[in-house]
Parts: sequence; C-alpha cells; structure tokens
Amino acid sequence: MHTESAPARHTATMPLEIDGHPRFRSRMPSPALSHEPERELVMMSEREHRRIGHDLHDGICQELGALHFALEAAKRLAGPSSRLIQQLEVISQGVHRAIHHTRLIARGIAPFELEDGDLAGALRELSENTGALHEIDCSLETLGPIVDFEPEAATHLFRIAQEAIQNALRHGAATRIEIALDFTGCEPLLTVTDNGTGLPDSATGNPPSGMGWKIMRYRANLIGGTVQVSSREDIRGTVLRFAFPA
Repeated sequence: MHTESAPARHTATMPLEIDGHPRFRSRMPSPALSHEPERELVMMSEREHRRIGHDLHDGICQELGALHFALEAAKRLAGPSSRLIQQLEVISQGVHRAIHHTRLIARGIAPFELEDGDLAGALRELSENTGALHEIDCSLETLGPIVDFEPEAATHLFRIAQEAIQNALRHGAATRIEIALDFTGCEPLLTVTDNGTGLPDSATGNPPSGMGWKIMRYRANLIGGTVQVSSREDIRGTVLRFAFPA
C-alpha cells in the first residue's frame, strides 16, 4: 500500500519515474573503514545467501519440477479409473506445494531487488511471501517518494526487517505484521510492528540480548543507523524502529 505525502527531506540525486512513482538514489554513506573486517564477514555471509538462494531456485526447484512432470505423465498412463491415479495425484500436489514453498524460501534468502538497491520492492515481496508461507496477515506501507539505496545498505536494511519478522513469528506468535518505510521525516524510518506477545516484563526498558538483536544492532552500526525495540503501548505486540541517514 502506498500513501502519498510531502517529499522526503533528504539529499538525493534527480528523481526517476518508475511504475508511476518517483524514485531517488540515496546517498547513504558507506560503512566506516574501522568496520572493514566485520563488514567483509557480513558481505561473505550475503554472498553465501545468494549462492544458496540460486542453488535452491536453479537446482532443487528444477529437480522437483522434473519430478512433477514425471508424475503427471504417470497419471496419464495409469488411466482415469485406477486407484493408482488418486495416489499419484496426492503426491503430485505435494510436489507442487514443495516447489512453491522452495521458491518462496529462495526469494527470501536472495531477493534480486537488492542487487539494484530496490529496498521497497524487496520488502514488498518479503511481506507477500511471509503471509503466504506462514498464513498470516503481513503488509507493507511506504510513505513519501520511494528511495533506492546502494545495494549493500539496502541489504542491511532488508535483513534487519527480516530478522524482526522472524522474531515476531518465532517468539511472539504474531498473526499480523506491519512493515512501514517512511521517507517523510528528516531521517528515513523503517518500522516493523506485530501483534504478538510483546517483550517479557524483564526486558521492558532494556534492550534484548539475543543473537538476532545483536546482529540487527551490528548491521545498524555499519550504516550509521539506530535501532530500538519496545512493546506496543496500545495493544499487545512489539515495535521495532530503525532510523537511518539518507
């Protein structure tokens, strides 16, 4: 869902029109040189993500597709009145679901939009795939002119949102997750809000200490952003807010 609002107050190059929406190229600074060794480890991890995603899509999905076609051919040979055809149909449908889920997982591991810095496009697909895979309500809202980032920065932002979603599903048992990308303020803002169980009482006022949270903070530091997580005040659930320079 896109909501029109005043142009974002951030430094950008001349706008381009893509799919009827103004797009800008962010000038988010590159990570500081003091982070070079850690940054290289993160980028190695991202390259491995891309390799696994491509292997899933081009390898396993292709093999499952061939198996699906073979099952369809076996159904035709079995004849319409055979009990065997019913069993083959069940197996064929299972293989078809496996292909669909594997493709969704592969796209989550390595969204091709990130290669062009299209964070909004990658988050939109993330929300759609999350809803399909987990059978929940997951949506994306963008406010202000859509901004494209350098691929490395877009990847960090995407992984922060992805980790927040996984936490909401794994630890919060959320059934609704809302992602918002807001470019209308002085600093762009990424928020992930869920209706899960929220933070434990002991964590109120204190930052979480889990590995996922540490990775999110590390990614935020690499691109000069700040990340905060808190329980919702209105109803149960958690809100993650990530402000970052344009």
